[in-house]
Amino acid sequence: MQPILNYTLHGKQTRVFPFPPNWKTPVTESIEFKTDVLRSFSGTEQRRQLRQVPRRSFDYSILVGGEMASMLETYLWGWQHKYFALPVWTDIGKLTSTVNIGQTTLPLTTDTLSFQPGDYVVVYENQQSFEVVQIDTVYADHLTLVTGVLRAWSAGIKVIPLVVGHLDTSVQISRPSSAALNISSISFQTAPEVTNPFLPAGAAGTIYDGYEVITHHPNWDTQVISDFTRAFDTVDSGIGAIGYFERETVSRIAKPMSWLLKSRAEIIEFRKLMGRLSGQLKTCWIPSWNEDFKLAGSNSANQLYLKINGIWFNGMNGVDVQRDRLAITLPSGQMVYRRILAMAPNYSTNTTELQLDSVLGTTVGVNDNVRLRLLMRCRLATDKIVIPWQTDTVATPKTTFTTVKT
Repeated sequence: MQPILNYTLHGKQTRVFPFPPNWKTPVTESIEFKTDVLRSFSGTEQRRQLRQVPRRSFDYSILVGGEMASMLETYLWGWQHKYFALPVWTDIGKLTSTVNIGQTTLPLTTDTLSFQPGDYVVVYENQQSFEVVQIDTVYADHLTLVTGVLRAWSAGIKVIPLVVGHLDTSVQISRPSSAALNISSISFQTAPEVTNPFLPAGAAGTIYDGYEVITHHPNWDTQVISDFTRAFDTVDSGIGAIGYFERETVSRIAKPMSWLLKSRAEIIEFRKLMGRLSGQLKTCWIPSWNEDFKLAGSNSANQLYLKINGIWFNGMNGVDVQRDRLAITLPSGQMVYRRILAMAPNYSTNTTELQLDSVLGTTVGVNDNVRLRLLMRCRLATDKIVIPWQTDTVATPKTTFTTVKT
């Protein structure tokens, strides 16, 4: 067993926290922005980013036994109040060939992993055998190091990014037996001034009318519950009439969205999206993903209107800037976006013609599996993004979006 060493990472004295998560429960990563949101009576908003770098934290469970149980207690006893060098257990690379003593390269695939020049990694065999080294340059198939490794490492050994993290003031452990130790939840808040939140840059895949469109379908693992909120004051003396006075002229709809990310590539695209949105700061377009309208007739390629069933939308909503955009899925699977310019209800046939701002460019009919969904401008409802990692390649985040006035 190697001695417990101190490492200076980014100017902070640390010790490696070598105890891996118990993957029977998810590893939860949180990324938190900070946005000042000012909302007017009309429903328009002013948003200002207060935190330049979002904060990153990790929460997971641990189950160890034997000597490692005593070692973990010792770590908590002697170092809980100080910084740890925390392996990012969700970002694990593996050596593709043997590394010899003094070698300044680590051969491994770095794609989709959070290795950054100047940061540190741990070459990790187990809780008692590991080494900390600093990255000089990141390449697709290897890392170059500031200094050579102090010992030889065989192919297949893990290489894990390190962040500087600090424990909560309280960590509760339990002993299932005299030889086993369980921590159901251990939380690390990383040092924001030296921690990369790993939100890679990347351009939006789809842009409509100047804003990104989120085209990822939600994971319908549970029913989706939308929250309609309209701010108004209630005046009630308790003995007579009740008065209601609105404080905002439009309602907000908050809708959760579940994501099932089944590969590192999908997870990276999600992180890029979260970086572009920057918490509550930026807005985007999101289809309702509901069956909002049904075609009531055929539409030729050069026709500027769609006929839909029902007259209720015109009677209750009309052409309102909050609900005048459509996401139209064509029979080919392509999704196109149009604006509703006017509505013409036909009370005798119980249908409505929606005048569009441009033609579809393709002929569609009532039996062509065309999907008509409202397209709404939204932002994230909170600054905190929570990513439960089921494994290091599968994540199931849930985000809540709220509509904003365009």
